[in-house]
Amino acid sequence: MIRLQLPKPPSSNQLFPTGKNGMRHRSKAYNIWLGVAEPTVWLTKFLPIAGPVVIRLTLEDEGRIDLPNYEKALVDLCVRHKIIEDDKRAILRKLIMQWGKEEGAVVEIWSVTERGCP
Repeated sequence: MIRLQLPKPPSSNQLFPTGKNGMRHRSKAYNIWLGVAEPTVWLTKFLPIAGPVVIRLTLEDEGRIDLPNYEKALVDLCVRHKIIEDDKRAILRKLIMQWGKEEGAVVEIWSVTERGCP
């Protein structure tokens, strides 16, 4: 199992705004979050998980945030850094999202064949 403690990402509604030219681009908030989250991933010693996975995302229970809006940035970060192969259904077999007490966001990833996989 891989466990990452990350800052809370921007909502998926704030990741890719449309610019004046009509093209979508990464938002300033998303770039700032990546600048903080990516070093955490780099410093985590892990072996990529090949094949199907289960991911549990736990977000700090605060304010009036909409839980499903935080999945994209967290899962895309795992794909971008090759923690998991992809987020297609052949690889991401189960996604669990929940509220928790820890600050920010916790990402836990299991191989579907791993003992203790939820």
